[in-house]
Amino acid sequence: MSSVCDFLFSADMLVPKPREAIDQMIETIGLRRPGPRAYVDYEHSGWDCVFALVNPAWEVGPTRLEVIGPKQYADTPQPSRAQLISGVQGAKPCKTHATVIATPRMEELVAHVRRLGLRHWLEEGSGETPFPRLWMGIEDEGFVYQPDADAGLIIEVLPSDSAAFTPKLFRTPPPVPVDPVPGQMVRILSRAYLVDDIEATVRVLGRNLLWDAEGEVIDDDEAGYRRVIMSRNRKQGAALKLLQPLREATALGEYYRQWGGGAYAIRVAVHDLVARREQLHSAGTQFVDLPPTATEPARVCVDPAATARMPFEFVEFGEAEA
Repeated sequence: MSSVCDFLFSADMLVPKPREAIDQMIETIGLRRPGPRAYVDYEHSGWDCVFALVNPAWEVGPTRLEVIGPKQYADTPQPSRAQLISGVQGAKPCKTHATVIATPRMEELVAHVRRLGLRHWLEEGSGETPFPRLWMGIEDEGFVYQPDADAGLIIEVLPSDSAAFTPKLFRTPPPVPVDPVPGQMVRILSRAYLVDDIEATVRVLGRNLLWDAEGEVIDDDEAGYRRVIMSRNRKQGAALKLLQPLREATALGEYYRQWGGGAYAIRVAVHDLVARREQLHSAGTQFVDLPPTATEPARVCVDPAATARMPFEFVEFGEAEA
């Protein structure tokens, strides 16, 4: 049977000022400037959102970089859903509005969640979003998030056959870039999520959401974490990568010690990592090089101060799937 996840609809960043964050990343990491239609106001739920693409060839890199934050609108019920979701995560530098997966099995998943009696909300299509969405851990009335419903990942599910997608995004095999220029971003490979117990998280996702891991949990002592990739059907889109730190003496371990679990780094594949490094240097953007390990490729890790506090990793296209 296919995975319940085709790919992550977005790798998101919940930030105080999304439009300023986009402007910063255009300057610091060479993000493409989004077109006017990418800037969206969700007045009822209180979101200000920008949907950016790292690659203009959408079928090559369909997962969006979603930069989103709470905003006050005249007709937004107070407190807004945006404010409440942000508040759940406290003062963490890295926040998510949701882990958004696109599923080819929406009806089956909704029926399964209902059979288990899990806290959820099936939001029907509306003027703001013209397709149904399944929110885990919350209900329509009020906002009391229960992390046991989705292992604390704040999961939002939307159907792969919705108006948000086109058939060209589901080509097999995954399309590759045509005539890429040196340093060009190709696609978002993964969004990392820090967890306390990686096996327990996988069990909850399998039981509650029919979402299995792609393989076994890997201990990578050189990288400083344990990791597992959650399954997806379409590898042109991003995967969810669960990480459990092994020690504090890494940027990830120190972040986890201070802030605990939650949304973390966004990994982007580029054509010609050497050229990408030179571009960052020319832009005055600080970064560190991490050498390859037995299971991870060489990584260029951007100083989070240059990307609205969300860590970004660049890797060579073709050297990692997630």
